[in-house]
Amino acid sequence: MIFKINYEKVIINTLKEIASDKNINKDTIILKDIYIDSMGWLQFLIKLEKKLKCTFEPDFLAKGKYETVEDLINGIKNYVNSK
Repeated sequence: MIFKINYEKVIINTLKEIASDKNINKDTIILKDIYIDSMGWLQFLIKLEKKLKCTFEPDFLAKGKYETVEDLINGIKNYVNSK
């Protein structure tokens, strides 16, 4: 049986863990409301790679324009599904 990945849940929970902020949701504005440094974003991608069983290009985050967490979710979902 193949289970569909709930990208929103996985990504939001990983962001909450890295940022130590339980208030993050899909409407959260990334630059304004999420306090993660560059090392934190790398940790975020590494954790996602393990959870989603995929690999991201090193410049994945820099290539996209992610204003909200929902934008990031859609970008990650599209990226993973294209591989």
